[in-house]
Amino acid sequence: MNKNTIKAIVFDFDDTLIHYKEIGLESHKKAAEKLDLRIPTDEEIGSHFGKPWHVIIQKLWPRAHPELFKQTYLEIAKEFPRRQIEVASETLKFLKEAGYSLHIISSRSRESLLTLLSQTGISKEYFTSIQGPEDIGYEKPSKMIFQVFLERYGLKPDQVVYVGDSTTDMETAKNAEVPFLAVLTGWHKEEHFGNADGILSSVAG
Repeated sequence: MNKNTIKAIVFDFDDTLIHYKEIGLESHKKAAEKLDLRIPTDEEIGSHFGKPWHVIIQKLWPRAHPELFKQTYLEIAKEFPRRQIEVASETLKFLKEAGYSLHIISSRSRESLLTLLSQTGISKEYFTSIQGPEDIGYEKPSKMIFQVFLERYGLKPDQVVYVGDSTTDMETAKNAEVPFLAVLTGWHKEEHFGNADGILSSVAG
């Protein structure tokens, strides 16, 4: 990765810009309990973080009704306070002022992204685009996510870096030949990111 060629920085969202891991683990387990489904271990749930939500539900609870599970989960999850990753806003401000174009690409819907940005005090004005799967038409780890993004903004793969916390984020970037920086604020550990172009403790560096 040549830092001098980078024009745009694309961020994952959950556990990259806001804390999610503990909320995700507890809310999934409590939703499963409420619906009388098998309660997976933290390891089982965490290993799927970064994948589209319907994929997670299908993998862990193949007989569950996806929409009922989602509704149950959301009722539980809304009781948890939401917090940004420490100094995320300051980092975004610094990068924006340094001249980088900042973007979010997430498996979370754009409506949810905007809501959580507001709740956690991260200004949406830092970002040139905030995109969920409905905006791009593809899901992680498809390389088409970045092919659509690159074409939309007139960028080449080596002009972009993707910052994320999961191996699915890494796989998505690598499929599109986009450089990837891993942050260790999510479920996955340093040893999971052998193919990353760099590893940071958090978005703050």
